[in-house]
Amino acid sequence: MDMISGRRALNGVEFADDAALFTALKGSDSTATASFASGRYTIGDYVSPGITEELLDGTFDTGTGWTPNQSSGGPATLEIAPPTAAHIVGNGAVNPRIDQKINPIKGKAYRVVGTVGRGTSGLGVQFGIGMTSGFGTPVAQSPLTPSTNTYRHNFSTAGTADAPDTYIGVKSSGTVAGTNYATADNFSCKECWPFEGFQQGFASGRIRFRSCATGTGTFYLLAFDDNALNGSTAVERNYIRIAEVNGVMQLIINREVTPGSTTNQVTMSLGSVNPSTDHYIDFGIASGFVAASMDGGAPVNSLITNIPGISHIRIHYGRSTSANLWDNTNTWLTLYNTLIYPAGANPASFVNIGDSYGRVGGYIKNATGLIMRDKSAGGIDLQEIYNRVLAAPTLNGQFTSMWDGKPNGEPSGNQAYLDMVELIGNTIGWSKMVIHTPLKTIIGSGENARIDFIANGIKALVASKGAGLVVDAQAILAAHGNGSAGDNAAIAGGVCPPSLLEPDGVHVNAAGNNWVVGDAVTVGTTAWSLKQIGAW
Repeated sequence: MDMISGRRALNGVEFADDAALFTALKGSDSTATASFASGRYTIGDYVSPGITEELLDGTFDTGTGWTPNQSSGGPATLEIAPPTAAHIVGNGAVNPRIDQKINPIKGKAYRVVGTVGRGTSGLGVQFGIGMTSGFGTPVAQSPLTPSTNTYRHNFSTAGTADAPDTYIGVKSSGTVAGTNYATADNFSCKECWPFEGFQQGFASGRIRFRSCATGTGTFYLLAFDDNALNGSTAVERNYIRIAEVNGVMQLIINREVTPGSTTNQVTMSLGSVNPSTDHYIDFGIASGFVAASMDGGAPVNSLITNIPGISHIRIHYGRSTSANLWDNTNTWLTLYNTLIYPAGANPASFVNIGDSYGRVGGYIKNATGLIMRDKSAGGIDLQEIYNRVLAAPTLNGQFTSMWDGKPNGEPSGNQAYLDMVELIGNTIGWSKMVIHTPLKTIIGSGENARIDFIANGIKALVASKGAGLVVDAQAILAAHGNGSAGDNAAIAGGVCPPSLLEPDGVHVNAAGNNWVVGDAVTVGTTAWSLKQIGAW
């Protein structure tokens, strides 16, 4: 985006005006944000078609996954009212509520929508997201609604866990007597990012700019954040900013490590600027390592544990449109679709590809200390995984972990699937590949024969190449059941022990991912395999 000469492009395609660019940035999601006002750009909240829905029964057909609760009294109950909406019945409870626990991934951003109403309760109700039941310390929440309203919020998780317990729900603001109730309907939670084609998990690019005229004060040139709100007030806890602070350019990264507060992860001073002078900054930012340089100078490097999830990009401001505003529009921003660090910064890393099972990448990162270049996403099939490999040629030849945990979608044929796995390995380089076998999770499921065929085929394929390694996730998880009747039955039936799965019975939970990833000395695990091929 070149505001200096009035040019704009996306993936090499130029656009005549902002309106055309905004249409392209929104892509298949017309409800995404893309706007320009008073010298400031705002781009964000794009949700890809087919992305995984994090909530169970968001339309309240049966109430599955939702738990009623209260601060005291009651207890509150959940009733399903025709034609399928939730009634949160008070029964004398204080702050009756329902919520659902999900485990979104740290370092990603999400869009949550829901319709809530006061029903017959006579009280305001609130829609929110928090790290405890009832969102007492919210990461985002709506205002109290006096009637019925649909709210849309963005958030990224708080805390240090890779997939922390996160609660989404609705609660009333006082005591609800008898059978009076509040209402909820049409809830949804999906991963989002700033625009179609944006590569979540890192921020990398070059920004040319003219420094501010005053030389004193704090001014925001570029910001990436999660767009969280508390009521109608911006919550500034998760962000990446490039700012001028009293004549010094800084890269600032903050995360909500403790729910309800923000913690500075790194502040890097990139150099001084005189008022109204032209410069450029190169930056590469990812969990594990961040580097930036100004005007081609030596990069400033820093290790960093994690970066926040990014739902929005802002040019020339942060969250406020009344403070810290950049004072000119002599700016040219280029964002890269792969992670590129300034010359002189070259951290060790691995590429993470796969479907929703790709969340194992966070556990790999923790176990190995490697920086993760994440190309995984929930709801995608092997064809899309291959498309992403082809779309990022600079990552070919890099150490890569692949886990397509559920081989559904395309290619639908078993041999065609294995043929595409071979194409992926040929493209990346077999000596750089660690491939996880798909996972059977349901006894007697019709998908199990396909999973067995593909798992055995992957093992044979890798053996035939004489390079790369296979992680037999099924065998690892079967070896770590908790001894319960349910786990023992699952293992005997050839599927994953339920104690190592999320409540949805499909995805591997934190304990399971840790067993699969292992460490440098546990033979057959992911960390051991990456060690054997030289990744760390």
